[in-house]
Amino acid sequence: MRSFRSLFTMALLAGSAACASHPRSPASPVAPPPAPTAPAAGSVHFSSSGDCDGVKGTSETAALYEKACNAKDWAGCFELGKLLWCGAGTARDPARSVRVSEQACDGGVVAACANAGLGSLTAGDPARAFPYADKGCRGGDSVSCNSVALMLWQGAGTAPNAQRAAQIFGELCDKGNMMSCGNLGTMLWVGAGVAKDVVRARELASRACDANITGGCNTLGAVLMGEGPTGIAKGVAIFDKICSVGDASACDNLGQVLAGPAAGDPNAHDRALAAFKRACDMDFAKACTHLAQLKSQ
Repeated sequence: MRSFRSLFTMALLAGSAACASHPRSPASPVAPPPAPTAPAAGSVHFSSSGDCDGVKGTSETAALYEKACNAKDWAGCFELGKLLWCGAGTARDPARSVRVSEQACDGGVVAACANAGLGSLTAGDPARAFPYADKGCRGGDSVSCNSVALMLWQGAGTAPNAQRAAQIFGELCDKGNMMSCGNLGTMLWVGAGVAKDVVRARELASRACDANITGGCNTLGAVLMGEGPTGIAKGVAIFDKICSVGDASACDNLGQVLAGPAAGDPNAHDRALAAFKRACDMDFAKACTHLAQLKSQ
C-alpha cells in the first residue's frame, strides 16, 4: 500500500461561504463552496478503494514493523504508520502514525511524506503538514502535490496562492489524478485562481465523480443547481447518493437544497431534517446549525 489516499473532499454548499470572495450565487438556492478545510479524522484515505479497507495488519506484522522502525528501517516505519492510522493489527494512534510517517519521510520514503502531511492536517496543524507535503511533492508524489495545492489555495501552513494551486491541480489532472481534476473543477466553478468557467468545471467535476471522488460529485451537484429544475433534480440525486455512503458535506448539501424553495418535493422538509441530522451526527458542524435552524422554523 503506497500512501494515504486523497485529501479534502470539498465541503461544497456548506452554509455561508468561508471566503468573502465567494458570494452567494443567484442561480442557486444555496451558497457556493468555501475554500477547502482540513478533513475530519477518518476522511483521509489509505487505499485506492478510498478508505482503510486495503490496509491489512495483524498483531504479529505490527510488532515486526515496530521492531524494524525502532531499528531505523524507514520502510518499516512507513508501514507501521499506516497500521497505526487505521488501527490494523494494533490500537489506532493517529498522533504516533504521524510521527513514524515523518521519520520515514525524513529517511527517504517519499510516499510517507504524504501520510505525514495528511495526518497533521487531520489534526488541524497545517504548519506542520506543509513541509512534509511539499517534500513529498518535490519527490514526485502526486498525493503530496494535491495536498500542497489545497494548502496553497486555502493559505493553510503557507502563504495563499490560488493561481499556483490551480496550476498544480491542472498538471496533476492532465496526468490522470481525478482528485485534482475535481479540485480544479471547483476552482473553475467559483473562479478562484482561474477565470470562472462553468462548462469546464462541469466537465472536470463529472470526470472526478465518475471516478468516485466525492469532492467531484459535490462540485457537480453544485453546478447542476444552476441548470433549472432538471439540473436540480440531478444534483439532489448526486448529493443523496454520496450522502448515503457517508459523505457529511454531501448530506449537508442535500439538506440545504431540500430546505430551499427549489426542492419541489412534498417530503422535502422531512428529508432535509434527516440529511442535516446525518451530517451533524458525523460532526459536520454547519449541519448542526442548519438542523437547528430548520427545526426552529
